[in-house]
Amino acid sequence: MAVKIENMPSPSVLMNSMRSIGYTFKTALADIVDNSISACAKNVYIEIPINDDDLNVTILDDGKGMSRDDLFNAMKYGSDREYSSSDLGRFGLGLKSASLSQCRVLTVISKNNTEISAFQWDLLSDAEIVIVSNKIKAIHSVYQEEGDAILGGYTHDYKWYDDFLNAGKEEYYWERYKTYLAVQKHFAPEVIKTLENDTLRKIMSYLGDPNEESAFSVRGLVVGDVQSGKTSNYLGLITKAADAGYKVIFILTGTIESLRKQTQIRVEEGFVGYDVVSAVDVGVGRGDKTPKSFTSRLKDFVADDDQNTNIKISNYPSEPMIFVVKKNVSVLSKLYTSLKNINTTKQYQQIKAPMLLIDDEADNASINTHKSEDDPTKINKYIRNILRLFSRSSYVGFTATPFANVFISYDSEDEMLKDDLFPRDFLVLQ
Repeated sequence: MAVKIENMPSPSVLMNSMRSIGYTFKTALADIVDNSISACAKNVYIEIPINDDDLNVTILDDGKGMSRDDLFNAMKYGSDREYSSSDLGRFGLGLKSASLSQCRVLTVISKNNTEISAFQWDLLSDAEIVIVSNKIKAIHSVYQEEGDAILGGYTHDYKWYDDFLNAGKEEYYWERYKTYLAVQKHFAPEVIKTLENDTLRKIMSYLGDPNEESAFSVRGLVVGDVQSGKTSNYLGLITKAADAGYKVIFILTGTIESLRKQTQIRVEEGFVGYDVVSAVDVGVGRGDKTPKSFTSRLKDFVADDDQNTNIKISNYPSEPMIFVVKKNVSVLSKLYTSLKNINTTKQYQQIKAPMLLIDDEADNASINTHKSEDDPTKINKYIRNILRLFSRSSYVGFTATPFANVFISYDSEDEMLKDDLFPRDFLVLQ
């Protein structure tokens, strides 16, 4: 005698199996849009991410919405509804299987008259939830707090930058970077506002005035954690410095090429406006003004081609020059030698163009790795030599661990290297 036994499928296994039934991204979109057509939509809007920072595909339509019960039924596998002859679907699986073939979270919101209903399928594991949560925080939860500052006792006109802004001078590079942060990087308006009106305005006022003819040598340090947006801090500082009149800009990265390349890409996206290798526009894009980059994603300052060795600064009087280089003895030595040999003479031993040097992870140059190419003493020597080449220079270190920097002897000075990198003029705490 036959016995009826109920054999229920495992919901999680079945749903994950249904995710692998052969949809491409295009066919999945078509199946989902079919639901909009069935709802008599006149307009369907599809928003597709164009970079890795976006996490979702959005499909909006103006068709007839569903009630809460209808939406609940539609979210059920094997939903029970009547199909018209024009419908692509027949089995109550299309919306779920098409969507979840491309994602792990499906959210459907529907408005029927004044009633708004929403349901969600969430197939993320606990580990994936943590990953997605961290990704969202990295994109949308970057914060910028007002920082405190400790200033040195040197004679300095702290109002020069306010005077520059009050004069209505154009901030070309900053304005397009600010737009890039808002539109492409999704920075919150309050974050950008604090960055512009508090953090960067203060740091700029501590730098030397690039339009002042007299010599200056400024040393400063910015201390803050990664979450406060270190990269946006120094990229923003670069754009504002370029707008104010700084002509030569150096960014010193870590000792690893992959980190230098990553910084180069960010500089191209936020300041230069194009990929130096392919000449394709990236990030802020090219406009009326274009900085000259002497390094690329493929090359540090290698001093083996014309672009790197023929650096006569007076040949670039209008737009800023930028170098993204590793803290490497060979690289810094070549950079120093090239700048010195081409731009100085016995009569004029310093370069007059105002220079800004950004030292990313400024404490890194003081760590003894016992490798000759990464010898912190030699690296420190060449950084100071490069600074000494310019009669008007501002050095700003960025770090989350300032211990090595603040323990530099503040009166450390020798005749050849002049003063060390102790932040004698300002220390900004974020």
